[in-house]
Amino acid sequence: MRVLLIEARHGAEPALPLALAQIGAVLRAQGHDLVGVDLAFDSLGDVLAADAERAVIFALPPELAGLRDVVEALRARGASTALVGLAASFDPVRARTLSGVDVAVAGDPELAITAWIRGDDPATIPGVYGETTPRTARAPRVPLATLPLLDRAVFPLARYAHAMRSTASPVTATFTSRGCVRTCGHCPMPARHLEGFDARPAAQVADEVGRLVRDHGVRCLHVEDDAFVTGRTHALEVSRALRPFAGQLGWELVNGVRPGDVDLDLIDAMAEGGCVRIVFGFEHLSPTRGASFEGVIHDPEHARKLVSHAKKRGLRVGGYFIVGLPGVATPSDLRATWRALRLGLDDANFTPYVALPESPFTRGGAVDAGRFAHLHSVVATASFLARPTVAATFARDIARDRHVLGALVAKAFELGAVGGPYPLRPQP
Repeated sequence: MRVLLIEARHGAEPALPLALAQIGAVLRAQGHDLVGVDLAFDSLGDVLAADAERAVIFALPPELAGLRDVVEALRARGASTALVGLAASFDPVRARTLSGVDVAVAGDPELAITAWIRGDDPATIPGVYGETTPRTARAPRVPLATLPLLDRAVFPLARYAHAMRSTASPVTATFTSRGCVRTCGHCPMPARHLEGFDARPAAQVADEVGRLVRDHGVRCLHVEDDAFVTGRTHALEVSRALRPFAGQLGWELVNGVRPGDVDLDLIDAMAEGGCVRIVFGFEHLSPTRGASFEGVIHDPEHARKLVSHAKKRGLRVGGYFIVGLPGVATPSDLRATWRALRLGLDDANFTPYVALPESPFTRGGAVDAGRFAHLHSVVATASFLARPTVAATFARDIARDRHVLGALVAKAFELGAVGGPYPLRPQP
C-alpha cells in the first residue's frame, strides 16, 4: 500500500520528522510504499501528487486547525487519515475534531498505525480514536529496543542537513530514548509517556551512528531525547559506545537537559564519548525554590559549575530560559535573567512561559505569560547577542555555514512576532 507521511510545519526552522521516520521504518519493513511530505517545504499539491491510500500526519497542538484543508483534500481523493504525536496523545477526541482526521492515536503510535493501515477495525485497536470509537484505551508502550532504526529515506536528509547553531554539517537528528521520570511543572512529557523512561540499547545507538557516518557522511548528530540524562546509566552506556566515533561525528544534546540530572563526572564521560554541545534547560535561576518548582527553578551556583566544567571539556554550552513562570514575580525574573547573562554561555534562548497541554502548571490553572514577559524575552535575547564573545561566535557560525544567517533572521522574526517558538519539539 502507498502510505503518505505528512509533517506539519513547526516554527521557523524545519527539523527532521523523527516520529514519522520511526513509523516509516516499521511500515517499510512490512513492504509498504512510502512518500514523505513536510509542509515546511511542500505544498498541498505535493500531498495530492502522492496519490496515497492512507496518510499519517504528525502535528503539535497549535497546528491542528490548520490541517483541515489538507485532510479534506485527501478525503476527496479517497484517502483515509490518521493523526499521531503530542496533540493526539494529549486529547485525541479534540485533536480529531479540530483536524478533521479519520482517527487519532493516543500513546506510542508505531503498532497502532500498523494495524490501522492493515485494515483492522479501529474499535479493536488500543489507542485509536475514530468516529465510532470515541473512547478507547491508550496504545501501550512500544519498547524502542523492538523497533527498527529510523527510516532515513522517506524524508531527504539533505533538507535538514543544516541547523542554526550546529557545530558541524551535514547534521541530522535522532532519539535514543523517550519519556522521563520527572514531573516538572511546565512540561507535559510525563503525560505523553505515562510509562516513564524507555531507551534503546547502547549497541543499537552505536549501530545507527556508524551507518550515519558511513552511508550518509553525517558529521553532527542532534540527540532529541525527552530526557537523555534522566537515565544516567543509559547516558553513560551510550557515551562509552560512541567513543570509537569521536572525531568523526560530534553529537549534541539540544533539547534542554535538566541541570539537576547532570554532574561533572557525567559531563566528562559524554565529552569522551564525542559529545560536543549541551543545552541545559535552566528555565529560571534562583538560589531559593519551593517543592512545586522542582525541575523548573535551578540553583545558579550549580549552573555556573556545569557551564564552566563543560566549557573546559571543550563543549559548546547553551541554555533555555523561561520568562513569566506561574508564581514567579517580575523582580525574580529580572534577577534570573541577570544571572543567566553572566553564565558565559555560547547560546541562550529566552522565551515567555506557554501553558502546555497536560503539564502540571496548566492543570493547576496557569495561563500563558503576558506582553511584559514577551518584551522581557526580546530584550534579554538582544542583550545576550550584544555580548562581544557571543557576537563573535555568531560571526564564526555565519562564516562557516551560509544557512545560519537565514535561520537566524527567521527565528528573530518569530521571537519578535509571537514570543518565540512553541516550546515543544516534534519528538516521537
